[in-house]
Amino acid sequence: MERIIMFYLRFIDDVFGIWLSNPNYVADNRQWNNFQDDVNDFHGLPWEFIPRSTTVQFMDLTVSIEGERLSTDLFEKPMALYLYIPPHSTHPPGGINGLITGQMLRIFTLCSD
Repeated sequence: MERIIMFYLRFIDDVFGIWLSNPNYVADNRQWNNFQDDVNDFHGLPWEFIPRSTTVQFMDLTVSIEGERLSTDLFEKPMALYLYIPPHSTHPPGGINGLITGQMLRIFTLCSD
C-alpha cells in the first residue's frame, strides 16, 4: 500500500495527521473510507473523524497548510472561561508573574507567525 499519511501525532485520545491526497478523487475517497474503516476496526474503538481540510483545531492550536508549510495559531475553545488567579489574591506575587510569563512563552512557542 502506498504511503498516504505524511505525518501522524497522537496525544492520549486526540490524533492529528496529514493525509496525502490522491489526484484521482474517486480513488482518494475510497482510500479515505478504507482508512476510517481500518482505524475503527482496530481494538473496537470508534473514532470520530472530521472532514478533511487545510485547517484543523488540535488541542489548543489551529493548524493550517499554507502553500508548502504549516502555520500554527492559538485556538480558543468556545467554553474557555479563562479563570486565572485574581491579582488581589493572597498568592505570592511570583505566582501571578509566573502565570503572565508562562502565557507569553506559550504564545511565542505555539504561534508560527
